[in-house]
Amino acid sequence: MVQVEEIGKSALHGKEAVVPKIRTRKAVAKRVKKTGTGKLKRMREFSGCHHIREKKSPKRTRKFRKTTLVSAADERMIRLCVPGL
Repeated sequence: MVQVEEIGKSALHGKEAVVPKIRTRKAVAKRVKKTGTGKLKRMREFSGCHHIREKKSPKRTRKFRKTTLVSAADERMIRLCVPGL
């Protein structure tokens, strides 16, 4: 626990301040994995592709099975959601 002198014990009623725990966003953690080089890997948007397949070509559904890297713009936000990555 961390003592807080700036606030004073009167504001905390004589107790010590508690540092909040870092929480992992489980929804993000299930969808993202880390590569050997430290980059983030994710599935493509229609990865399951079980819904309304009649209009999607076989070439298109095969393409959805592959993984891709997370863009640099989104990588910082994902690393904040999953601190262990």
